[in-house]
Order: sequence, then C-alpha cells, then structure tokens
Amino acid sequence: MGFTVYVLYSNENVLSAEVVFVSLALFNILEKSVYAIPSITATYLFPVSTKVILPRFFSNSFTTEDDKLKIETVKHNYDIMKSYG
Repeated sequence: MGFTVYVLYSNENVLSAEVVFVSLALFNILEKSVYAIPSITATYLFPVSTKVILPRFFSNSFTTEDDKLKIETVKHNYDIMKSYG
C-alpha cells in the first residue's frame, strides 16, 4: 500500500528498483522498533502502576489488623535479610 500511495501522490514519483529496495530496507528497520513498543510500554507501566496501587491497597480499611501484622512481619524479615547482605 505504501508504494501505491507513493506513485499516486504525484506524477513525478517513479517507482524504480532503487526506491523499492531502499524503502523495504527502511520498513524492515522500523518493523523491529514498532514490535518493541508494547514490550517497552508494559515494562514501564508495571512499576508505575504498582507504585500507585500498593499504597492505596495497604492504607485501605479493608486490610485487617492481622493483615497489617503480616505486612509488618514481612517488612521486618526483609530488613533482616538486607542487613546480611
């Protein structure tokens, strides 16, 4: 479709082998970048959304005292493991 638009856009545009092969090479380079966009977006959005959601969850009234005790225990165990290195 890209070549059709190129040719029909102007009468001066002539579809030669040079134009076709250069265009195909550029499309091939762009294709890899375009396929990487969803992965990059997911990699960025996961920590951002976690940073927003977790504080809301832990400060929510739905968490019981038992849940808060478990959270504090996990934090304490993590601090102990971090001190060992």
